[in-house]
Amino acid sequence: MKSVLITGVAGMIGSHLADILLEKGHHVLGLDDLSVGSDVNLVEHESFKFINGSVLDSVLIENLVSKVDAVVHLATFKKGSNLHESRSTLRLITQSADIVLDAAYRLGKRVVLASTSDVYGHGTSFPFRESDPVSYGPFNTRRWAYATAKQYTEQLAFDYAHDGLDVRIIRYFGGFSERSCSGWQGGHLPIFIKRILENEALEIHGDGSQTRCVTYGADLALGTYLALITEDVEGELFNIGGTEEISVKDTALRIAEIAGLEEPAINYIDTKEIFGTYQEIQRRLPCLDKAKEMLGYEPQWSFEKGVKQMISAYKKQA
Repeated sequence: MKSVLITGVAGMIGSHLADILLEKGHHVLGLDDLSVGSDVNLVEHESFKFINGSVLDSVLIENLVSKVDAVVHLATFKKGSNLHESRSTLRLITQSADIVLDAAYRLGKRVVLASTSDVYGHGTSFPFRESDPVSYGPFNTRRWAYATAKQYTEQLAFDYAHDGLDVRIIRYFGGFSERSCSGWQGGHLPIFIKRILENEALEIHGDGSQTRCVTYGADLALGTYLALITEDVEGELFNIGGTEEISVKDTALRIAEIAGLEEPAINYIDTKEIFGTYQEIQRRLPCLDKAKEMLGYEPQWSFEKGVKQMISAYKKQA
């Protein structure tokens, strides 16, 4: 894998992955339209070339895929509120996967496809295992758009795999880093950290008892890199993330403690106001046994270490 195309390279995972690839001596083409990611996340390097463009540009994708040995398709768009349309989420995720996978299939290139733990829905066992069936609630809410679009891309990838495409699928669990975007796309941690450092009140959906496993972005990138370079795992699906389970409310309190600040004021928002009939998923806990056994993946960053890194970075930016 001498040369790699990363779509969504200016995002959190994409930029951390580019760092790993460049450090390991690979050549990287990075594609991003900067609608979510930021060029501040990117480094200048003789083996890195950035292309500002759309993953929906099939001619551009064809050209870029032809120049590399492998593709890591990370570009995505997530809208979770019931107050805004979900068509843009559905279209970008499904259409970009169609374009990338088709080009890679015809040109004979390896692909790592990014999916999400959202695909598990409410889950059917704990921890979530790659072989588990999924469990969704009623679909009359826009909140399920992201999960259903990603599940479509998984099915598409498996179909191509049956016909010979070397594709590996990753279901990411929550991640955070100083490279996360500050909005919905970046998850709750970046929002919490910034508001706590600025002594602002936090908003929590529901009562905050729902738990998540979040890991530093470099760990998600590490799992992605291992999925890319490991041989004989084509057609496989992997959970990538961390296993430190913590409630949303305790996340806020722990951040304040790590920062040496007082507990933040918290406003609790009824989830019906934001998500309509969608029922909040109470737990998301990954089983990482398969990724450990087949890829040699183990998270390197603790929750506390990652939060300290973000706090330090934000203070330098202030």
